[in-house]
Amino acid sequence: ASVRPAIESVLAAAGLGHHRVAEALVLAAKVLSAPGIVAEVCWSDDPAYTTGYVADPQFGYQRIAALKVSGDPRGGRVFFVDPETTLDTLSDYLEFRPVLCNALGRISPPTFWSE
Repeated sequence: ASVRPAIESVLAAAGLGHHRVAEALVLAAKVLSAPGIVAEVCWSDDPAYTTGYVADPQFGYQRIAALKVSGDPRGGRVFFVDPETTLDTLSDYLEFRPVLCNALGRISPPTFWSE
């Protein structure tokens, strides 16, 4: 059975019903399952979408609502990789290995940083 309806339902209840959030979670899950990945930072190259995330195995996916200013077309990904990792193995995994996300993890309420 597909876990997608459960993911979409939980995300919608948390006010995160946009399709990009589910897509980002799946991409982050794949990256974090890759051999040698320590963490990832990602932000969209869509000028209208300012949200990004940081993800690591200990804390999971942490959404950052305003990672860039609206209208900025820049975006990208940064992978933090264990120095012992064979980059050919990592690249092969990320580019060619399918990953099945078949379980829903915990979604915590938003945390706001104070100045």
